[in-house]
Parts: sequence; C-alpha cells; structure tokens
Amino acid sequence: MKFNINDTVRVRLTDYGRAVLRDDWQSTTNIYYGSPEQRAIRGEYKPPKEDAHGWSEWQLWALMGAFGEYTYLGATTCFETEIEIVGAEVAKAEADLAQRTAELAALKACVDRKDSLLDATIRNLRTVEAERDEARRKWCELASAFGASNITAEGLAKERGWDCFATHANTTDVPVQNGGE
Repeated sequence: MKFNINDTVRVRLTDYGRAVLRDDWQSTTNIYYGSPEQRAIRGEYKPPKEDAHGWSEWQLWALMGAFGEYTYLGATTCFETEIEIVGAEVAKAEADLAQRTAELAALKACVDRKDSLLDATIRNLRTVEAERDEARRKWCELASAFGASNITAEGLAKERGWDCFATHANTTDVPVQNGGE
C-alpha cells in the first residue's frame, strides 16, 4: 500500500499535545507578530477541530511538523499511538469501487448478450412453430385429397396430436390412399 505524506491521518491528541500546539502558537505569535496590530490580524488561538470521540484530522506532513521535535523514544506522547490512515482507506475504497463498477459493467454486458440470444431463440422458435403448423395443415389438406386407405388423415392427425381437423368443422374423415394401391 502506498501512502503520500499529503494524505490525511486522524489522531487523538493528548492534553500534552494540545498544550504543545497552544505554546508553539504563542511562541510564533510573540516572535513574528510583535505589535498589537499584527496580533489582532493573527487572531486568537484556535485548537484543531476534534470529533465527538476526540479524533482530529491532519495531513501527515503537518502532523510531523507540529510534533516532530516532541516525538522521540521516552517522550511524553502528543497524541495516542493509534493513528487512522484516512487517505489510504479512501484510495482503497475508490479502487474497490472502480473494480466493482467494472465487474458490474461486464456482468451487465453478459446479461444483455444473453437477453439478446434469448430473444433471437424465441423468434426462431416461433418461426419454426409457424412453419411446422403450416406443414401440418398442408399435409392434412393433401391427405384429405387422396383416396381410401387403411389410415385416415384425421385418424393420423389425432394419433399425432395434430389439431388440423379440429379447425375444419365440415371436414369428414377421408381415408388416405396408401401408395396408390
């Protein structure tokens, strides 16, 4: 994981850390803002904003600049040792979102393709069914037109489950001629 010193971190300042910030602000004011007019321009000290749980946000370089000289082995801590790395979490969340968006786009393309294939299959099935029904109708007409045999057009149609005679109320059971015999 990469982390840039311009990225944001969250820390919980200790009372000592708050005092360090206030004292450093006062020292800087005394050195660089000597006249009352200059101090009026600078205004009053404003501590870092903290949420309800005491967390404040900093760019890492600013945190290092504010507390670097006070941070060493055995020193009183200016902030609790647990740090939340906000910048990296945001970057990771954005990368995860981009990956999931790409996966969803690929899935949608797959679904669209399958929908298209399903539509084409349904159209083809309807065409085949229409052609089959037309072929049955023609077969029944031809079978009805031939002479006698031991099998009738209507009987064969009923045996096969074809309803070509059911739609012709006046059609009689006409025998089919068997090979001209």
